[in-house]
Amino acid sequence: MRLLKQAMAVLGTVVVIAVIAALVTPKTAHAVIATAVQVVNMPSQPVPTLSTDINAFTIFDVTGSCTFTNFGACPIPNLYTIPASKVAVIERISGFCNMDAGQLALISVIYDGTAGITNTMYLVPGPPVPFGPGVENSFAQNLTAYALPSVENITVTFNANQGQTRPSSGCYVGVAGHLVNQ
Repeated sequence: MRLLKQAMAVLGTVVVIAVIAALVTPKTAHAVIATAVQVVNMPSQPVPTLSTDINAFTIFDVTGSCTFTNFGACPIPNLYTIPASKVAVIERISGFCNMDAGQLALISVIYDGTAGITNTMYLVPGPPVPFGPGVENSFAQNLTAYALPSVENITVTFNANQGQTRPSSGCYVGVAGHLVNQ
């Protein structure tokens, strides 16, 4: 019995010493290792950095809406004005149109591309979905298109395949992307 008490006392002392060592050693070991290890980047593998110029990469996300005229057109002129000396990188166009039943929206996005050429993108809407007294045509397109500053800037036009009769019918569009220096 006496031997068991002595063994428990020794074991308890060892545990206390181990706990104290575990609490103290990591900080000391960390300090010793931190001074011994130095990270050096070679000229052939420099540290990657990001530009701190806020104008180097500016995001834009614009929305617009329009109401159909009697001729079936729903234009959103100058949806986004591209700043001078910048290029707008268009990455996503999405939206929807509320229209008369049986209608289909024809979507065109006009912008000035490289070499001064005016580009027109045509987007295809999904199948019409019943919505109130009419239908809703939705569309979304991920892309990469480059638009330069111009008089028109980014213009979106919706056309109905037939004339609209409901004055409340219209379209909503969102264009997102980022600007880069020219």
